[in-house]
Amino acid sequence: MRGDTEPSSPMCGMPTISQMSQISQTETTDDDLGGRKDFVKNIGRKLKTKKKKIEGLGRQKSKSENRARKAFRTISFILGAFVICWTPYHILALVEGFCSNPPCTNGHLYMFSYFLCYANSPLNPFCYALANQQFKKTFTRILKGDFHIT
Repeated sequence: MRGDTEPSSPMCGMPTISQMSQISQTETTDDDLGGRKDFVKNIGRKLKTKKKKIEGLGRQKSKSENRARKAFRTISFILGAFVICWTPYHILALVEGFCSNPPCTNGHLYMFSYFLCYANSPLNPFCYALANQQFKKTFTRILKGDFHIT
């Protein structure tokens, strides 16, 4: 092809249009098309793999966000129960501490607030049950008397 009588193009050794059409007509075979098809398939596979990796990163982010949300919910339930159970006792104890006459508060109210402090510990499993779906299933199964190991 380089021995053609037609002069080469003025651009730094680039083939002319007629030379390019001859190259495309004579050198394109079934093997070249098969190679091109394989090349296109490989690019398609690579793009799908990269797309899956990118989607996977998105899923991992949402999984970590879900875990954080669940942990926040669990801690909120436990902390809320703690505050509800212990705050009345501490308020009444503070009032009693600053009171000049010893019985400044109702005795029954004081005993009820003292009882709430002890009630916090048995409330914790229920807080976990409200926050965690798996714990909720297992806890209700145990309360029903189903003690088999899963």
